[in-house]
Amino acid sequence: MCLQKEFGLKTDSPKECLNCNHMKSSMSWNQVEPSVSTEDETTVYTLDSSAAGHYECSLSRLRWVCESKVSLRYQFSSWEPHRATLNNMRLEEGESLWKAEIRTEEYRDDSSTRDIEFVDEFRPQLIQRVNNVYAIADILFTKGMIGEEINANIIAAPTPQAKMRVIYEALNSGGPHVKAAFFTALKEKEPFLVKDLDK
Repeated sequence: MCLQKEFGLKTDSPKECLNCNHMKSSMSWNQVEPSVSTEDETTVYTLDSSAAGHYECSLSRLRWVCESKVSLRYQFSSWEPHRATLNNMRLEEGESLWKAEIRTEEYRDDSSTRDIEFVDEFRPQLIQRVNNVYAIADILFTKGMIGEEINANIIAAPTPQAKMRVIYEALNSGGPHVKAAFFTALKEKEPFLVKDLDK
């Protein structure tokens, strides 16, 4: 995040960050108004983006690009306690001062949480009622969610129920991303079944 002078903004144009100014003409930034709260006498700003896109905080001009719903919290503080560290890093005004990373194991996509719960909750019904097993397995295989051996086991299974049990073994070992992909394929190939179960 950059702010005028002290925080790396061009002083003649307080709304242009030196790091992402070059992106301004090629991308449309959706303005987001932060909600403001106070925690331990510190003002905290919260930003929410509802979907994939390019966003900019209307207050701080903090920009972010996301592929799904994101919630950010930040606060302003003085650089003075950190001046020596910044000088040792040989940073110049306008350079990035920090980078935010979210490790995969810490990331939780709320939109897919319900999808995963659906896959787990309706396991018995899905095993009995899914008809388009090949089509769903093909989607998972094409996306790299299941390997050749599992795909071969699905094809070799004698009944649709046995095929679905093989898929569920793959879902349980593959984790949340595979379950979310399965749910997406299930909605595409068995929309009426999903609607019926999700009442």
